[in-house]
Amino acid sequence: MAQFVGLCLLLGVLASLCWLSGSSADLLSRGCLLSFSSNLGKPWRMPPANVGLLYTIKDQNHKSFNVPWLLFERDMGGTDTGGVLSAWRYNGRQCDYQFRVCGFELGVQDNWLVSPYIELEDARRVNVSVAFTMNNCENTKKTCRVAFRIYTLQTDNPNITEAMVNETTFKVAGAFSGVTLDDKTLNYAVVHLDVTARGLFVAFRDEGSCMTMAEMNVTYSICPRLVDRATVLPATLGQTAAKDITGDCVNNTLLVGDAPVRVCEPEGYWGRWLGGDCRCDKGFGVTNTSLCEKCLPGEFKSLVSNSLCLPCPANSNSSYGANSADICTCLDGWYRATNDGPNTDCTRPASAPRNVSVLGVYARNVSLKWAEPVEDGGRSDVQYVFEFTPTLSNSVSTTSVSVMVNGLTPYTNYSLRVGSENGVNKLLQSPGYSMPVTFTTEEDGTEAYPTSRLRSRDSWQMQTQKDDHYLDTATCCILF
Repeated sequence: MAQFVGLCLLLGVLASLCWLSGSSADLLSRGCLLSFSSNLGKPWRMPPANVGLLYTIKDQNHKSFNVPWLLFERDMGGTDTGGVLSAWRYNGRQCDYQFRVCGFELGVQDNWLVSPYIELEDARRVNVSVAFTMNNCENTKKTCRVAFRIYTLQTDNPNITEAMVNETTFKVAGAFSGVTLDDKTLNYAVVHLDVTARGLFVAFRDEGSCMTMAEMNVTYSICPRLVDRATVLPATLGQTAAKDITGDCVNNTLLVGDAPVRVCEPEGYWGRWLGGDCRCDKGFGVTNTSLCEKCLPGEFKSLVSNSLCLPCPANSNSSYGANSADICTCLDGWYRATNDGPNTDCTRPASAPRNVSVLGVYARNVSLKWAEPVEDGGRSDVQYVFEFTPTLSNSVSTTSVSVMVNGLTPYTNYSLRVGSENGVNKLLQSPGYSMPVTFTTEEDGTEAYPTSRLRSRDSWQMQTQKDDHYLDTATCCILF
C-alpha cells in the first residue's frame, strides 16, 4: 500500500521543497536540492559554503513546499494497533519535522520512505546526509533491527510507481546502524554519489528498526565563487573529477602571462593554481578582499603587483591613484635635494653652526671649532663651509666640527662665518651661516698670541697649537 503524506506547515513556519529548473546558473544561485529536518538534539544547520542545499522544508520562501514524500508499507501483517508504528509516519509537531518508524513488534517489516524526485541539473556529485536516533530493541524481539539502508534511483523520469520501489530498481547507497542507541542522541551518516542522470529519488528502507529520521539533506558539492589573487573564480559545481576553471581579472589589473586557471576539486573546494596571474596596476593597491582599488591621498604604488599602496615618503603628499613616488610632492618648506630619489623623505635646510670658536691664530692659518647646528634638516649629509673676508684663494669644507684653515695672509684682519650646508642648502644655494668672527693674523714668522688684536665681546681660556702639540694656555676672545 502506498501512501502519499504531505509535509505540513505548522504555524506557518515550515518551509518548502525547492524544485530547480532552467540553467545551472539557477541551481548555483538558488542552491537547494532536498532536505527535511527536525529540531531534535540540535538546531538545523545550513551546509557550509562549498555545499549547495538542493531542497529544504526549512525555508518558507521556496516553491512547491507541499510536495509529498512516498511511504510504502509492504503487506506483511503489520497494522497500526496499540499505538505501534508499523510503517514510516510523518511525526510533525510544532517546529519539529521528522519521520518515525517502530513496527518490529508486529513481525517482519519492509517499509520504504521515498523522497520526491530531485532534479540535479548539472550536478554530478551528490551527498546524502542523515541525522537519526535509533532505539535498542535487540533484546525484545528477533524481528528487531538496529540498522537501516539508504537507496537511490538515478533516472531521467520524474514519475514513480509502487512497483518500482524495490531493491532491484533502487540501488543500495549505504547501510547504517545507530552508534548511540537511545531516542535522544542524534547519529550522523553521509553517502557520496556520482550521478549521471537528470535526477534521482532517495529512499530509506526499514526492516524492523525503531528509529526517528530527524534530518536529511541532499546536497551537491560546489566550489564557491571566490575572489583571490585579483581573480574572480565563478561558482562551479563539483564534478566526478577535478576540473580546470578559468577566472577573470578584477578591474584595474593587468594580466601577466596566460589567463588565470585554478582547479575545482570534486569535493567542492579550490585546489592549486595552474597558471596565469592578474596583478593590480600601478596606482592601485590590493585589498583584503583581493580587489584592486585606487591608492588614497598620501599613498602611492609604482609597481604592477598584488601589493598594498605605500605611504608617501615623510613630509610629502599625493592625490588619489598616485602611480609613482614622484607624485608625492613635498609639503611647503620641505624639499628633495638634487640627488635624492623619488622614494626619499622630504627634508629641510640645516640651520647655522653654534658656538664658533677661534682656537689659535697664526701668520698663515687659523684653528677653529664649533658645535653642530640645532637643525640638520633631517639629513645626514651636513658639511661645513667657510666665508672669509677678504676671500681666500682656496675653498674649504669639512664634515668635522673643528678645522685648521691654511692659506691666510700674515698681519691681516679677517671676518669669518661658518656655514652648515646639506643637500637642501645646496639646492637652495643658501648655507646656514653663523654670526661673523673677526681676528687678525700674526706677522710672518712670529708666534705671538692674539690677545690684543682680536675684537670681541667675550673671553675664554684656549690652547694654541703648533705641529699638533699643545702649547701653554692663553686668553682669547671671540665674537658670536
